[in-house]
Amino acid sequence: MTETIKISVCIPVCNTEKWLAQCLESVAAQDFIGIEILVLSDASRGRDENGRSAKKIVKEFSKTIKKRGLSDNISVRYLENQRNQALVEVRRTLVEEAAGDYIFMLDSDDFLPPNALSSLYSEAIKHNADVVQGDCVTLDSEGKNHVESRNEVHPYEGILEGKSVFSGCFIEGKYRPVIATKLIRHKIYQQAFEQVPFIYAHMAEEVLQYFFIARFSKLYVGIKTPVYFYRQGVGITSKKITEISEWQKVCSAASIITALYDWAENEEKNGNLPSAEEMESLQRLAKFYCVNNVRQLNEKVVPELHEKAREMLCDYWGEDAIKRTEEFIAKNC
Repeated sequence: MTETIKISVCIPVCNTEKWLAQCLESVAAQDFIGIEILVLSDASRGRDENGRSAKKIVKEFSKTIKKRGLSDNISVRYLENQRNQALVEVRRTLVEEAAGDYIFMLDSDDFLPPNALSSLYSEAIKHNADVVQGDCVTLDSEGKNHVESRNEVHPYEGILEGKSVFSGCFIEGKYRPVIATKLIRHKIYQQAFEQVPFIYAHMAEEVLQYFFIARFSKLYVGIKTPVYFYRQGVGITSKKITEISEWQKVCSAASIITALYDWAENEEKNGNLPSAEEMESLQRLAKFYCVNNVRQLNEKVVPELHEKAREMLCDYWGEDAIKRTEEFIAKNC
């Protein structure tokens, strides 16, 4: 690749091979020069409709890039975990391996409109921004039709500076602490991961990362240009939970909250007292995810698994916390 790498597009894969080719093609179709694509299979055993593994899909995609004469503009690398590490550690590896000035995380079951990266990068350069967020369009599971969703992810349209990058997200709720839809300065992402311990977690992992990204970022820019097509209905909690191993992934949101409280405790021990806003944000996050987990237990777990699933939830959050949350939901439903 002769062009300087400006953006590293980082794509985790775990049993999402069905959509990987479309995801990769959407990056190849970008009207932007200077892209590095990193694909990391997290010990994935999935196959697409043609029986191809992630490794084979990426290999064939790389050949296609060369045939199209795009190899000077786009480089492609395939990485693989022999054992499943879950998303926090997958994203950590991708950030460590990346060479671009900015990082863009793209889930392998989602895809991009053609002007996504150019729209984000032009704003990043214009404002010397640490984070640039565009809009997200939610599609059905086939990735074709727009659907309304209570989990719509939209940017704050404007500029946030200094401590407002953090408070705007975690206190004022001007935008959400997701990684998708955001172009993030590589150095800031690396700095954030220095604060994140090794953790095996499938849920709320973006919140853990963005908590520290927002703390270290000096300037956020939000634009209303759509930069991300999110495929709804293919995640863990989009269907009934019939296996305890799947429920354990949902419960892992508690591990994220524990990691953040451990960080706050260590900071205090080291004389770096977390701010009142940071502690308030932790309390809000803990309440939100605990309530969410209890509701998922009631709404998503099949009856025959309910008792065992509740015991697991108590192991993660503590029995008193679950009882208080159940009482809160009963009073406010």
